[in-house]
Amino acid sequence: MRVLPSLLCRLALCCLIVLCAGCGAAADAPLRLGTNIWLGFEPFYVARKQNQLPPSVRLVEYASGAEVLSAFRNRSIDLAAVTLDEAISLAEHDPSLRVGLVLDYSNGADALVARPDIRQLVDLKGRSVGVESFGVGAYLLGRALQRVGLSPRDVHMVPLPLDTHEAAFSRGQVDAVVTFYPVLARLREQGGQVLFDSRAMPGEIVDVLVFREDTARRRTPALVALGQAWFTAVKQIQQRDPVAMAAMVQRQKISPAALEQALGLLRLQDLKQNQLALGQASLALGPVMGNLGLSMRELGLVNRPLQPMNHLDSCIVEGLAG
Repeated sequence: MRVLPSLLCRLALCCLIVLCAGCGAAADAPLRLGTNIWLGFEPFYVARKQNQLPPSVRLVEYASGAEVLSAFRNRSIDLAAVTLDEAISLAEHDPSLRVGLVLDYSNGADALVARPDIRQLVDLKGRSVGVESFGVGAYLLGRALQRVGLSPRDVHMVPLPLDTHEAAFSRGQVDAVVTFYPVLARLREQGGQVLFDSRAMPGEIVDVLVFREDTARRRTPALVALGQAWFTAVKQIQQRDPVAMAAMVQRQKISPAALEQALGLLRLQDLKQNQLALGQASLALGPVMGNLGLSMRELGLVNRPLQPMNHLDSCIVEGLAG
């Protein structure tokens, strides 16, 4: 009469062991980091090429920033490399969003490019402009048009994923496009006229690494290891390591000369700069994020005010402080 209860207890114990093993496997699964094809994210891929990317992180590359945002919202990825304005858009609907690294500042690497016969921003009125409507392109276009008293409503915005920018411009499907390297380099070679670029808005086009609060809490060592890999790769690029440079030329599909020019329009951020931006002693990114949020509200890109200090996380920079 005692056989059945004993058997049930054993079965329950086996099920519990299996469940616990599954929980442990999920906890140890590699963090999925989503990026699009952008020079400022190349240190992650240089780290992978040099076997410096920790096994606790797996890179997932998407064709556009919009796809990265969608994947993060849907939790298909755990981490995302995005622009700061995109991070603010995510934070509007996700209070758990955290910014954990500042990756780079664009200093001319993002631009509004028009056909050769269009020479001034004001000439875009009534014209078609290709843009990733849910990414940094919409923000840069809005800031550019502000300069001449126009708004996005004064142009015909054509939603274009990044991987279609070059073809749409070359075929005359749009009069202008908001794009960035490496596409920007190729459009300029075709005679594209740069009407506005990120040099006119210093400090506003910033790329960051984002994740959620629970990821920071559960996977701090993995995040710290990723940060170390990033900073090592940044140093290699700054020193023009031949392997790193060759890897970027191959992945970005641009010439060594174009790569060198592009790197001059980009400021990759090291550990010291991140400690200033995100370290508890300064949190200098907070005011930058707050001012950017205000500009986005003026452009109608977000609806609610942002509390930037609620979205900054120092676990990576503090973990590397020693």
